[in-house]
Amino acid sequence: MFAFILLNIKTAQFFISVILIAAVINIFILFYRFSKASQQKFLLISGLFFLIVTATMGILYIKINLFPQNYYDNIQMIIRMHAVCALYGWNLTGLAVILRYNDFPTCAYSYKR
Repeated sequence: MFAFILLNIKTAQFFISVILIAAVINIFILFYRFSKASQQKFLLISGLFFLIVTATMGILYIKINLFPQNYYDNIQMIIRMHAVCALYGWNLTGLAVILRYNDFPTCAYSYKR
């Protein structure tokens, strides 16, 4: 993905973005359906939700760049929404996980020795 961004190949960026968001949505569905209900589950689901919203804004940005006919205002709005979701959504969810690292079994330091 990042190679295509650096090479400015927009069609490849679009198709890879769609594949990545499909993978994240599948992980979201599987995690939501098969994990047990807990406070940690809902915190991680909120992080996945922000990831899906951020990816959607990124795909819209790439799609508008493929057809740039007088969409300057839309591009600016999508970039702002993308930034807000990425910065606040991911950072707040990540900060909550870091602050409660003993509650998450995936953290290396939370295992009892």
